[in-house]
Amino acid sequence: MTDPKKIGEKIRQLRKSMGMTQEELAGEHMTKSMLSQIENGRAFPSMRTLQYLASRLKQDPGYFLEEHGSESVLELLRQVEQASKAKEHEKVLALVTPVLDQLPATVDTARVLEHYIAACFYTGSEGGDEAVSKAVDICERFGLYVDSVKIKYLRYALLFAKEHYQDSLDLIRSLQEEYAAKRTSRDYLFEIQLYYAESISLSAVGRYEECRDVMLKALELSKEEGVYHLTDHFYRILGQNCILTGETDKIWHYLRKARQFAEVTEVEESIGLVEHSEVRVMNWEGRYEEALRHAENSLYFRKNDQEGYLLQTGISLFGLGRYAEALDVLSKIQPPRANVAHHPLDKVRRYSAYAFRANALAKLGRVVEAEEQALIAYERTRGYPSSPELEFIRETYQSLFA
Repeated sequence: MTDPKKIGEKIRQLRKSMGMTQEELAGEHMTKSMLSQIENGRAFPSMRTLQYLASRLKQDPGYFLEEHGSESVLELLRQVEQASKAKEHEKVLALVTPVLDQLPATVDTARVLEHYIAACFYTGSEGGDEAVSKAVDICERFGLYVDSVKIKYLRYALLFAKEHYQDSLDLIRSLQEEYAAKRTSRDYLFEIQLYYAESISLSAVGRYEECRDVMLKALELSKEEGVYHLTDHFYRILGQNCILTGETDKIWHYLRKARQFAEVTEVEESIGLVEHSEVRVMNWEGRYEEALRHAENSLYFRKNDQEGYLLQTGISLFGLGRYAEALDVLSKIQPPRANVAHHPLDKVRRYSAYAFRANALAKLGRVVEAEEQALIAYERTRGYPSSPELEFIRETYQSLFA
């Protein structure tokens, strides 16, 4: 366990370097006498007190909890953080995997493991569950119980990647209860992330009304606290969710909101996702000419989502009766990769390309090929939640095999 004398020494050194007296650092949180005992190693601060002191001294709480011999872990953390920021997930695995069993039980190791878990998720690699357990053990050893909840949250992505959607929903709801019970202050960003994960999991199991309610709750929290984290994503998903709940009069209200927030962030990927949603809704509404023009003019959409661009363009061409062109575009779409996480609705959307191919082939008189494409779409989307794309796939299959 971390030596309280080492914690006290770090607190005293930082306080003096910042020119603060004990009275100034203690503030109203504690007495000068208690701070003196902590600095002299005669008292171990509670996590709430340590968080307070860390905030006043402009440090992370983990800085005071680290043990000797962690310099190499700190350097590893720097390298891993850089690789994660650059989305070099294979590099993260290459850095961490060889030393995974040798890492000491320190707070910095828990942070390294967070990046490693994310890399496992993005690459479809094994080892994420074990890393979650180890990181949680470290956090709880140091009394960082809210941090342990945040680590457990990473398991949600691992479950989702394995298509355990109900399990991921159950986990998120249990973590919401655990977080509420253990927090000493509120982390609004994390609360919004939990709402986001809950809404995504709800839509994955076809509970679209509940999904809508959770997203609206998250947006209300954002407004109340002025923390607009993931707001563009919530509005974008709400717009598309309206198709599933039948609230079609609200679709463009939400999509306009999504565009406003995406443009404020100036994040290309966010703008591209909104453009994708706009084109998809236009196609769903049968506005094929407009959808085609919008897709061709949406540089962010084309740059950030090539598969989505091809699908929506192909749908527009098919709707306009340009079957040969539609078939050429749709034939470039590949099936979802087996080791990459996809939302079930996104998977169905991708496989709807096969159904559109089937219809285009049938229009061109190539019935045998049409049946092959329709069968692939039908077989690979069994058991997924209802959606317009799934209904289209089933109708296509039935029309060819009736």
